[in-house]
Amino acid sequence: MKRLIKTSYQQLLERYKISKLAIASLSEGLINRNLFHNVEKYCMFIGYPRSGHSLLGGLIDAHPNIILGNELDALKYIEAGFRGLQIYYLLLKSSQYFINQEKNLIPEAEIPKGRFKYIVPNQYNGKFTNLKIIGDKRGGGSTKRLKDNFEILSALESQIKVPIKIIHVVRNPFDNISSIYKKCISKSLEWSIDYYFNFCYANESIIKKIDSDQIFLLKLESLIAEPKKNLKEITQSFLGVEVDDNYLKDCSSIVFDSPNKSRNKSPWNEQLIELTQRKINKVSFLQGYNYDN
Repeated sequence: MKRLIKTSYQQLLERYKISKLAIASLSEGLINRNLFHNVEKYCMFIGYPRSGHSLLGGLIDAHPNIILGNELDALKYIEAGFRGLQIYYLLLKSSQYFINQEKNLIPEAEIPKGRFKYIVPNQYNGKFTNLKIIGDKRGGGSTKRLKDNFEILSALESQIKVPIKIIHVVRNPFDNISSIYKKCISKSLEWSIDYYFNFCYANESIIKKIDSDQIFLLKLESLIAEPKKNLKEITQSFLGVEVDDNYLKDCSSIVFDSPNKSRNKSPWNEQLIELTQRKINKVSFLQGYNYDN
């Protein structure tokens, strides 16, 4: 009985929050509508928890013509009936709020090992000059919503009235699974394997329904190895905005020197490695990954 009451209260609280946001974003969206007149495309992510979205999102958001909301979950608000201007306004405020939090969170010299800041020096995180691309870096959450209701993508497009571009970030599954395992401390590594591959299967299904020119597959390891090359492909070739050398140089300065091999800190054994590799071999966009690379 207590569990039922708690769930009901949480649902009511969520509805109340959404109702307040609906009123505020409708008013502010209309007041600030001139900011969004030149938006040409909408950028969103699909993917997995703990796969590198925060890094890539920070790099893209640093571009002077792009704003990426930080984990807003825009699809949730589309399901709730929000209009395009409301979504745009919430994405802008989400980006700005995240940047302010990052700046004030902790002094640079005291950042703990493994904790990164995602603000690009000298660039435009949370700001813009001429806004052409807007979007949301929520990846795993978007995958879950599209899995349950793919039609929400059409609903999004009908509200924002610009083309949708989707970035699919993948990371070595052994590291991605290990990071999930570390985050979900009450769960087993076996559970984390199943959890990760459920996202893979959902993304396979989503990708089959999307035009190939609408989606960009990025391997996190490739971004880390060649940040300038990969970032230019995403922003200029895929999203269609111009980039300069200073932007690419500044973005490269916050990219890690090498991928975090979290697999080395998790209890992998031969049986689990073989099980995971068999699953990897059946997923087209994971080809080439193994425990040793």
